[in-house]
Amino acid sequence: MAFTVIVLFTTLRLPESKDQSSPHAAKRIEFPSAALLLLAVGAPLFAINLGGQVFPWSHPLVIVLLSITPLFVAGFYYVDTRIAITPIVPRRFIFNRNVAIALACTLPMKFVFDQVGTQLRASRVAEVDRTQLRYSFGTYVAVRPFTNPTGFSDWALTCFYLGGPLGTVFAGLLVNRYRRFKPFLQLNILADIVIYACFSAGWIKPEKPVYAPILVFTGACEGVSEGLWLVALLSLVDDKDQPLLYAFFDLALSIAGDLGIAISLATEGSLVKSRLASGLSGTLNADEIIRRSLEDLEYIRQLPPKVQTVILEAFTSSVEVAFGTLSLLLGRQRSNGHRHIVPGASG
Repeated sequence: MAFTVIVLFTTLRLPESKDQSSPHAAKRIEFPSAALLLLAVGAPLFAINLGGQVFPWSHPLVIVLLSITPLFVAGFYYVDTRIAITPIVPRRFIFNRNVAIALACTLPMKFVFDQVGTQLRASRVAEVDRTQLRYSFGTYVAVRPFTNPTGFSDWALTCFYLGGPLGTVFAGLLVNRYRRFKPFLQLNILADIVIYACFSAGWIKPEKPVYAPILVFTGACEGVSEGLWLVALLSLVDDKDQPLLYAFFDLALSIAGDLGIAISLATEGSLVKSRLASGLSGTLNADEIIRRSLEDLEYIRQLPPKVQTVILEAFTSSVEVAFGTLSLLLGRQRSNGHRHIVPGASG
């Protein structure tokens, strides 16, 4: 990294900027608006990341952060629209129905894609520190070959993230070649539905190296989707507004991703606990077994084979149910996209 920075610093020559004033250039930095925007975005993100991980969702700090978020949002809207000389968010964005539709269609897809990314990231966490176990695809990869490990779980993350940039580049090539995005976006969503449905049915075995191309393809679908949605969104506004809209697009993706992570972890955790309680009903020290199994996968090896089977099945089936739900969400998204992708945009 240091060598790369040195090479870029010594060899990169950027063109000199021309002194051109724009009527849309900011006349001053709106510090009150910027501070309120930071608080409006930061408060819920802190709450989402703390809740269920560091603190329980009922913790006062989490509740306070979520409760004051609407106040920060309302304060930012008031200051930015009524007081600021140069608003951070132009009114033409706020009242542009097409922009709102495009962002609304983008967020569920980011919500879905981040389930795989976050779940795969947890695979290394589960291997390194079992006491920080998460309900995730990483656990799914670990429990499927529990009695006969394949050693491929660490590579699953690499395969997924390798596909992301490849998909983004491919999306750019498609748009540059055909000057269209709507048909490709529909096909991409359809491919995602099939992939998630196969995961839900247990047909894809991510712990086996032979399925690595599917993991790469899943990551590529995320890259294609984000690239095409970005093109769709930027096609709605003039050139002068595209940098600002891109910034808010990226911000929206971050919020949707964190929200998806929080909801996924909470729902999968509840589902696993429910299935363990049902499967181990009547078992001696069932509560202790459930608690320790959720904390440390290695503890499961100490249990009788019959109890192991119940626990591993609970983990596996819970994640597969989550994938089935995500497949349905993508199906709904495809239906909405067919009617709404992006009205007024050239696609």
